[in-house]
Amino acid sequence: MFNRQLIIKIAIGIALFASACSILKKEDPEKEIAAFLTAFQNTLTQPDPVILESFDARQSQESILSAIRILQNKENEFIVCTPSFQLAQILKEDAGIKVIVPVNFSSQNVEGDYHEETTLTLWLKPKKSSFVITKFEGEEFYKAFATMRSNMEWSVERLRELKKREAIYSKAKEIQQHYDSVIWYASYEKMNYFYVVNGSWNNYFVNDEPALKSKGYTMGLVDDTGAVIIPLEYDLIGTIGFDVPGLIEIKKDGKVGFFNLETKQFVVTPAYEMIIPYTADNSFALVKRDSSYGWIDHQYQYHEGFPSLSSEQWVKNFEFLPKNLMLKNDVRTLCEIPNESNAGYGIVMPPSYLVSTGVFSEIIGGISTTPMPINGWTESVETKGTFLKNVTDQINAVVTTITERYIDGREEFYTYNRMTLVNNKQDTLAVSDLYTSGNISFKKLNDSVLEVKYDQENAEGSEFAEYNMSTYTYFSLGADLSVKPTKSHRNFPQTQFVKLDSSYLSGDFTRWENDEEKKTSFLSLETVTHMRNEILADYGFRFADPEMEARFKYNNWYKPQYDKPEEFEELLTAEDRHNLDFLERIIALLKANPV
Repeated sequence: MFNRQLIIKIAIGIALFASACSILKKEDPEKEIAAFLTAFQNTLTQPDPVILESFDARQSQESILSAIRILQNKENEFIVCTPSFQLAQILKEDAGIKVIVPVNFSSQNVEGDYHEETTLTLWLKPKKSSFVITKFEGEEFYKAFATMRSNMEWSVERLRELKKREAIYSKAKEIQQHYDSVIWYASYEKMNYFYVVNGSWNNYFVNDEPALKSKGYTMGLVDDTGAVIIPLEYDLIGTIGFDVPGLIEIKKDGKVGFFNLETKQFVVTPAYEMIIPYTADNSFALVKRDSSYGWIDHQYQYHEGFPSLSSEQWVKNFEFLPKNLMLKNDVRTLCEIPNESNAGYGIVMPPSYLVSTGVFSEIIGGISTTPMPINGWTESVETKGTFLKNVTDQINAVVTTITERYIDGREEFYTYNRMTLVNNKQDTLAVSDLYTSGNISFKKLNDSVLEVKYDQENAEGSEFAEYNMSTYTYFSLGADLSVKPTKSHRNFPQTQFVKLDSSYLSGDFTRWENDEEKKTSFLSLETVTHMRNEILADYGFRFADPEMEARFKYNNWYKPQYDKPEEFEELLTAEDRHNLDFLERIIALLKANPV
């Protein structure tokens, strides 16, 4: 009996001892692994050879150290990597010991608050009295880091670009103590130049607000030592070296001249409406003053007339307008506004021969000056050629094709035609943008109205069934040869200025119907109905159909006040009266015989 009880007690004791040993065997290795992880974390401050002693992996040292650099916060100065080795999950698997370490990425020294949560997986095996890492599983780790870096890229690039400009901004503030404003700066031939103003100045072009264009100011140019290069006596200091290295076109009282940056002297005094660089016939430039032309030789002496018949034809045919002139950073000397909120927003002041002819505005902004756009969202503006077309016996059209490339995530090109109407003396009468690169035609309807018709090529998202209809625009012609664009609320302004016939409803149209393109030769019932409704809406007709009413009610010009067309019949123009009657008859025909 005694022996049996003793045996049972011994058995129970052995079992308890074995259980205790099992617990120890489970806990002790995890403690050893935790101790290894702590030791490994401490080695991250050591030289690479010391760190690599913790590895026995088939992975290359390069791939291992690339992960180490992230853990050491040496890969990106704006990203902080915080691994939580003490919170690591330890799993025993057939392939070995798997350690999953939580990792937090956070941002520093940038605008905004960026975070990414991820894990880094280490595979371990015992070695001697400790462990070694046999494999870095860092796919999710690298992905989170790359995502963070990508999300921060704009902020990081902006910060870098601001750092490059710190000295310039500081110098601008210093120079501004002597002037009312330092409006721009430009870097040319390793020297910074500052455009300074006395009086009130507004960068109206930033938000495209020409009504806010400044008056009552004078502009000049100083270098980064504060020395005055061009006195504050002028209306506009142009782009440095736009056409001729070292020369700047300067404007005063509506007249332009050339200033030499090196000699600090005028080579051509501001006395001309336009200066056209011209190197043939021993000439330096052709100039225009009060609708008369002259030329300047290489000694900067003025001569009346043209130096040759060929130069006269060159001007009269507008061949001086360059085919592939590009406005782009590193191609032109771009200015910037010297403050953080406008960093990277490039500004160019095109020369008079491009402004007087209506090709470009006097000041163009928004061209990017940084590798990654941070304020300027236009990469380039480029002319693609010019043609001259006779409109009337006294008016010609100069049409220049312009391509702009935008980089706000789309990197797309937009092409349009800038049309300048000129008289026989090449004086600009009117400028208009035609959003097409296709055919353009002109028709003088009568002594007071000019019609311009062009193919509409890009009508994505059009509210009309046909998406390749012609577009019409109209100009009023004055007895004094003045030309002014007309105003119209209508999508189809031809209904306002022309007594329509079937030619305005016919053409080669394309529409999307039943998931396929269909070609038609006549406008649809829906489109013709809208043409009629536009006329009615223009007079304040109140539509009973809510859907029709909805098409106009969000337009500021729409003031519904009449329930019947008869109520405003006496107000109708002859064109509108004719067109309402004509379109009603067409609508009736289309309903009876659908196209």
